[in-house]
Amino acid sequence: MPHKIVEPLVILAARVPKPLRRALKVHCAEAGIQERHFIIEALEERLAKVAGKAPTKSRGSTQPRGRKP
Repeated sequence: MPHKIVEPLVILAARVPKPLRRALKVHCAEAGIQERHFIIEALEERLAKVAGKAPTKSRGSTQPRGRKP
């Protein structure tokens, strides 16, 4: 079985408005995904957009575990 390369994760702390945090929490709960996965994908998409490139997935898995849509 091939080994999957997983990038090390770091802690990122940010102060965000309370309503934005609540919206993130509700969205992720309704979608059945971890907030971490949502934030990683959002950052990848935004950074690709400002760089004028198509979004690329990190080597680490950002796919939700557990429930599937």
